Amino acid sequence: MIPRKLSQEELNAVIAEEAADIDEQRGRGEEHGPLYRAARREQRSYHIRMPEDRLEQLRRLADEAGMPTSTLMRQWLLERLEGELAGEVPPDPRVQRAVRVELERAGLIPHAS
Repeated sequence: MIPRKLSQEELNAVIAEEAADIDEQRGRGEEHGPLYRAARREQRSYHIRMPEDRLEQLRRLADEAGMPTSTLMRQWLLERLEGELAGEVPPDPRVQRAVRVELERAGLIPHAS
């Protein structure tokens, strides 16, 4: 993989993830363990369009939480996905279809016939 320059938001997200990993290690009593992270699954970027006023609301919430906007958005999406898959959230057919399509595209499930 060819390294590329990270945007400030991407760099902040990486730093926030690293800090969270270190805090977790310390919480488990692994303070003196290595300060690197094991390789993670391949990740892809996905762009969405949002109304500017809603994006500004997200930015304010992320600032209050002390994290980058993209990290907050990713956290919310992953929490919702986990809830959907665990049956904890009443499934929305549109969301179910979108999740199925993305899982099919990623090759994680077979294409529906």
